Amino acid sequence: RRQRTIRLMYGGLAGAAAALIAILTLSCLLITHSRNQALDAEARAVSLLGQKERENYYSLIGLAANNLLLQHVRQADAILGQTPAALRGPEWRLLRSLSNPLRSELRGHTDSVAALAYSPDGKYLISGGRDGQVRIWDGGNGRLIHLLNFMVPIQRVKCSADGKLALAVRSDRFLSLIDLERGEVTRTLSSPRASINAAEFLPDGRHLLFGTGDGQLTLIDLHDHSIRVEFKGHQGVISAICCSPDGKIAVTAGWDRMIKIWNLPDGTLRREFVAHGKYIDALALAPRCGIIAS
Repeated sequence: RRQRTIRLMYGGLAGAAAALIAILTLSCLLITHSRNQALDAEARAVSLLGQKERENYYSLIGLAANNLLLQHVRQADAILGQTPAALRGPEWRLLRSLSNPLRSELRGHTDSVAALAYSPDGKYLISGGRDGQVRIWDGGNGRLIHLLNFMVPIQRVKCSADGKLALAVRSDRFLSLIDLERGEVTRTLSSPRASINAAEFLPDGRHLLFGTGDGQLTLIDLHDHSIRVEFKGHQGVISAICCSPDGKIAVTAGWDRMIKIWNLPDGTLRREFVAHGKYIDALALAPRCGIIAS
């Protein structure tokens, strides 16, 4: 089924079971400490909600934590829902984030969402869809800020390191640069030979590297719009590009099943190898150890 809804999830649930148990054990200790403090305070002053209600609240918190330790996520979420809203504190929010990681659903695309990107500071979430729309959302509350309609399917979206620009790779051979604050297209790039299929901002925020359907790679200076270097990258479509954090190395992949590592900005080839039996559509480069995933 085509996915038209963007789901924002808490990342904590994706951790290993051991990490989850460690977090929950710590939270239980904090809960016990908070409970003791609350009970001491109740002994000195009469609470408006009453000591019995507080004790019941902390009992439910402990029961929810135990259910999470046993991987009974739905039961834990249901128990947390029974707690009085007026008493919910940090311990409740912690357990809630682990039992119900779905924060919100962002609706608006009328066809499947093909690409997503956050700005580095988390201020913006950019989505691109098969419906031709690029939507810019508030990264915190999910509110729609800007909507751009290109009338052709969007293949990829990326955000610059300074969080000011986004790029949208379109299915009509073009690439659009978007000012995120104003929600406007600042420039449209194209290749005279073939469609643009993959692109990546360099970390310096000044340069953009894109690859085309005929295997060509082009490095663009975004300040003066000049072409820094062009070089033959692959036999056929270039489908994925990523760069090292210092911007001195680019890694590309294509439908020729090859992964290639390049020096930037001169575009000299450092290494190449066959990675898969079929074409490659995604790449990631670990920033510290230099491991390439494809």
